[in-house]
Amino acid sequence: MGLKEKNWSEGVVKWMVWLSGVMDFEMAEQVLQQIGQVNVSDTSIWRCTQERGEKFRRLAEEERAQAMSISGYEESLRRLMPKGRMGVAMDGGMINIRGEGWKELKVGSIFDVDEGGERVGACCPHKLCSPFGRAGGLWGDVMGRSMEAWMGTSGRE
Repeated sequence: MGLKEKNWSEGVVKWMVWLSGVMDFEMAEQVLQQIGQVNVSDTSIWRCTQERGEKFRRLAEEERAQAMSISGYEESLRRLMPKGRMGVAMDGGMINIRGEGWKELKVGSIFDVDEGGERVGACCPHKLCSPFGRAGGLWGDVMGRSMEAWMGTSGRE
């Protein structure tokens, strides 16, 4: 039957702990007696909840210690840290979506920067398309145009 915690089965212990989390111990005792046909005192429910809570706390501490261990945590940080200088570029604009109207578009990129302050790996003079590949050059092509000219509209839906 898998008896645990003196004379309670694992299932009854789970009920006791769960009920004590959603109601007070006296009410959990009444629910177990009336619905579950299990006679258990509110003190036993409190004791089981305390024991399970302590086991859970120890398990959580072990998992936290393992996650923050020197070997795994610092290795992950080293892989994520940039090797040199980096830059961030952000821009935005409005796009007319048929049937919905004008919507805001935001674009951002993170990129490497060389010692001279220039973006590394750019494929065009305006240095806008390197994070997006050559297809990102479209963004640079429209930079000098008005939104209406770019969208082929005059602001009408």
